[in-house]
Amino acid sequence: MEHKPASRNTIGVEDELIRLHRADHSAAQSADQVFARLPGELTAPTSLETRAGVIELATRIHFNVKRQY
Repeated sequence: MEHKPASRNTIGVEDELIRLHRADHSAAQSADQVFARLPGELTAPTSLETRAGVIELATRIHFNVKRQY
């Protein structure tokens, strides 16, 4: 598959959340349980990562930063 560069620059933001155990701050492998309890409006920008303790929040891809706000 040949790589074709985008005709315009784009911007998107991703952040990863890791739930920790209170006692020792180790990663709690419970992302699936947290994801299952999210309200509907938060499930669209949220996804589970391959590691069981990580949830990713991501915006859609935007062509103009001003339009996001």
